[in-house]
Amino acid sequence: MTLAIRQGQALHRIMEFTHLMSTEGTAGEHPVLEPVWQRCLAPFGLNEGQALDVWNRAQALLALPLARRLLGARGERVWIEREWPDAQGQICRPDRVVVDAIADRTLLRVIDFKWRLLDSERQPYAEQLARYLEVMEMHSPTAHQEAFILTAEPSIWQLIDGRLIHCDEAGRPAL
Repeated sequence: MTLAIRQGQALHRIMEFTHLMSTEGTAGEHPVLEPVWQRCLAPFGLNEGQALDVWNRAQALLALPLARRLLGARGERVWIEREWPDAQGQICRPDRVVVDAIADRTLLRVIDFKWRLLDSERQPYAEQLARYLEVMEMHSPTAHQEAFILTAEPSIWQLIDGRLIHCDEAGRPAL
């Protein structure tokens, strides 16, 4: 398994515990959390520097205002790595689904984490998110839906009209 794959898997693991993470400082400045994140990253065979890089990138991602809004604890419901069957019984497993009630509507956000997003990966990942949204619509047909990819670069991409569009620092899609 390549280093990038192991780092991506480690990022996924860390992002499962965002409710424990601060958006300030680095891993070394969080002595109480240090044993937690070290245990989370242990199965991925990363050396100390690589593990620290994953942690710091997760922290940088969480420092983005849009990432904080997307991952915030205000969600009425949050599902992490939950399995959702499609109409044919095939399972999809988005990294995170957040459901919020906003005024008189329900907003459902599908969030997927990636270590990085190469140009050659945009279309397949856009198709993956579109499939997730199809499945979510089946389970929650009245909800307004959005889909995002958050990367360790850090950057945020939104699925709009079947394409992944990079979001600027203010969280607006850069169309």
